[in-house]
Amino acid sequence: MTELQEKVDNDIAQRKKELINLKGLLLNAKAKNELLLAKCLVVMSYSHWEGFVKNATRIYMKYVQFQGLNANQYSQELRSALTYRQIMKNSDSVVNKILLTEDCLYNNKVLTVDVDDLCDTESNLNFDVLKKILYNVGLRSNVFDTKEIYINEKIVGDRNKFAHGEIRLYDTDDAIDIADTVINLMDTYRTEILNASAQNSFHS
Repeated sequence: MTELQEKVDNDIAQRKKELINLKGLLLNAKAKNELLLAKCLVVMSYSHWEGFVKNATRIYMKYVQFQGLNANQYSQELRSALTYRQIMKNSDSVVNKILLTEDCLYNNKVLTVDVDDLCDTESNLNFDVLKKILYNVGLRSNVFDTKEIYINEKIVGDRNKFAHGEIRLYDTDDAIDIADTVINLMDTYRTEILNASAQNSFHS
C-alpha cells in the first residue's frame, strides 16, 4: 500500500508541477505570446489528465494482481468486470460465451487481469471512457458525474480543436480554469484509487 501511494503521488506531483509552471508562464506572458501559451496549457492539461488516469489505474491494478486472489475472492464489481472483459475477448460464439460465463462465475476459473486493456483511454478520455475505466476496475464511483459536460466540452473538446490544428482566439482565463480543474480531477482520482486500496475494495 505504501509503495502504491508513493508511485501515485510521485506521478501526480510531476504533472501538477508542469501545469503550475505553465500557468505561471501564461499569467506573466506578453500579449503576443498569450494565445500560444494558452493553447499549450489546454493541450498539456488534457495530456496530464489522460496520462494520470491511465498510470494511476495501472498502478492500482498491478497492486490488485500482486495480491494473488482467486476469482471468488474478488469483489462482486471487479469479478463482474473481469468476467465481462474475458468473455468479450476470448469467445466468438454465443455458446462459448455462455460456457465461459459459467466457468468464470461458478467454477472459479482464473480471471485474466489485462492491465493495459483495463486502462485503455482510447486516446480520448471523455466522460464515457472515464466511466468505463472505473467500471473496468470495479470502482462504481459517481464522484465525476457533475463534471461530465465540462470534461467532454472543455478538457477534451478544446484540446481536440487545438490538437487538430484549429486556429482561433482563446480566452486565457479558460485555459487557466481547465488547468485548475484538471488538477482537482487528478486529486479526486488519486483519492478514489488510494481509498480503494486502503479499504481493499477489490476484495470480496
